[in-house]
Amino acid sequence: MAIAGVWYSDWMFNATCVKLAHNGKQPPFNKRALVVTAFSAMFALSFFTFILSATRCTTSMEGGLWGLTFGLFDFGLNVAHSFFEDRPLFFRLCHSGCVTVALVIIGAVLGAVCTN
Repeated sequence: MAIAGVWYSDWMFNATCVKLAHNGKQPPFNKRALVVTAFSAMFALSFFTFILSATRCTTSMEGGLWGLTFGLFDFGLNVAHSFFEDRPLFFRLCHSGCVTVALVIIGAVLGAVCTN
């Protein structure tokens, strides 16, 4: 969530993504979205840790590559939604870029601290 806070900040991609996603209007704060995001992150982190443990990942490089794999997988699964919703490809690239960067960083950290 911290990575998304930086990624979607005013000095990075906020203006572009808001324009593409919400017709230039910042949506109001949504408490439910924050709660769902927190629970999703906890579940995803548990699953990610399980995968790294099951594959006997012991280095930052391996963890980062798993993060990249999951990020590309996420992009592949979700890119069709952008086309169905008639949104530009750059919107999906912007959002998936954030997810992929976060997963690579998380994977690298977990890979460094996981010992089997």
